[in-house]
Parts: sequence; C-alpha cells; structure tokens
Amino acid sequence: KAEVDVTDGDWVVVGSDGLFDNLHDHEIAELLMEGHLLMKRDGEQSKTATGIVARELLKKAFETSMSKSAATPFAITATEELNMCYSGGKKDDITVVVAVVEEGNDEYTLGQWHGLTMDAA
Repeated sequence: KAEVDVTDGDWVVVGSDGLFDNLHDHEIAELLMEGHLLMKRDGEQSKTATGIVARELLKKAFETSMSKSAATPFAITATEELNMCYSGGKKDDITVVVAVVEEGNDEYTLGQWHGLTMDAA
C-alpha cells in the first residue's frame, strides 16, 4: 500500500511495466504538461485531456518498445544492474490510466480519468 499527498488539479498516472520500462519519467511528465496546457489554453474538459494524454502515452510507449536502439529505462537498468548488453525497447503489454484529482467534500477523488491497454503482439 502506498500513500501520496495530492491536491486539486494534480494529474495521476498509473501504468504497467510496459509503460514504465519504455518511457522515462521526464517523457511522461512532458506529455502530462501538454495535457495540462491543453486544459488551460483550450478549455478542454479533463476527460478529453486525460484521454488525449493516455493515448499519447500508449502510442509513445508502444513505438519505443519496438525500437532497437532507444535508451529506455529497461535497457539502462539491464545494462547497469544485470550486466547485460541491451539496447532498445521492451516489447510488453502496456496499460495506462490517466486521471485528474478533484476536490470533493473534505476529500480528494480521482475525477475524470481515462484508461487504455495494448497487448504485446
């Protein structure tokens, strides 16, 4: 069990290893920022913005998983900690859930959210 402090408007990403083995934290954060800016600039609803970000994360993770040369988190860990000579993405099932935290009656809840999954082929 993990607990994390959140506040109104925070974005939450939950994903499988297919996401986090293929995308670095800064790549995920960049896509979240684009979604946040989309909401602020264009007045998009959080459901639309979370859907766009979830699709982009899934797409980018899948494309990276097919790369033979990307310096992915999995490739870096395999090389440094397991003494393997590994480069490229890790082909795997990918699941992504993106949500925006909303303030409710004395508590925070996950407001609009969007989840997607893709099976490894």
